Amino acid sequence: MRLIEEHEVEVFDALPALFGLADGCPPEEVRSKAVVSCQVVSGFGGAWSLTIYTTREHGHVMYHGTGDESPEYRLTLLGMWHPVWSEEARRECVTACYARNWRDCCLPPQLGECASGEQPLWMECLLRLLHENPELWPEIVNRMPHPKVFPLACVEYVQRVTGFSRERVLELYKKCGLEVSRLEQRLAARHEMADPENPDDDEGDYEDDEESVSYKLIEVAAPFDPESARFMVANFCYMLEHTTAADRGTDPI
Repeated sequence: MRLIEEHEVEVFDALPALFGLADGCPPEEVRSKAVVSCQVVSGFGGAWSLTIYTTREHGHVMYHGTGDESPEYRLTLLGMWHPVWSEEARRECVTACYARNWRDCCLPPQLGECASGEQPLWMECLLRLLHENPELWPEIVNRMPHPKVFPLACVEYVQRVTGFSRERVLELYKKCGLEVSRLEQRLAARHEMADPENPDDDEGDYEDDEESVSYKLIEVAAPFDPESARFMVANFCYMLEHTTAADRGTDPI
């Protein structure tokens, strides 16, 4: 893997051609995928992302921002890896770029009214950042909501992103103060009624439930226990993907 110094370029839609010419690759074979996409919907708004561009030989990690003042894209090349097919080199390069540039590029937890990302890579980026900056854990926890109504979708999201068993995920929620037995009943009932053609209809309305969760209960464990850390970060990602800042009632760092 080779990391390079930050370098700014301004282009319109020529980026695939630029990468392709440099790597002997036709522009149509250049692939792009966002690691994390962020958006601010209040005020003046805005959108930006940390995006991967790949050619036949190299992978490029780019900050990709848009501005209201011009139709141009503002692109910042943050790093490269080689060979492009190496998942280990890809993960190392992307997580290193995220941890090194998160504040300058306004990536979560710096800012993010709304954010979504490629999982589990986005989670790995945040875990590396928090490992290198453990003083940020209280900031993460303070931004987490403590809902009176706990969404079942969050359980399945955390299970999918972390790779933990449902039993382990429920055990960690129990440490956060959730009434797990009632949660298990709700999960079982919902799966019996689930529409196989609409697996995402799991937000639901649960006005009769009084369950709540306090992530502060495992804040101390997160920096030292890898499972608690993955659990916490997965919940943080779910929050940014599925709830608005207004609903959370929390402020960005």
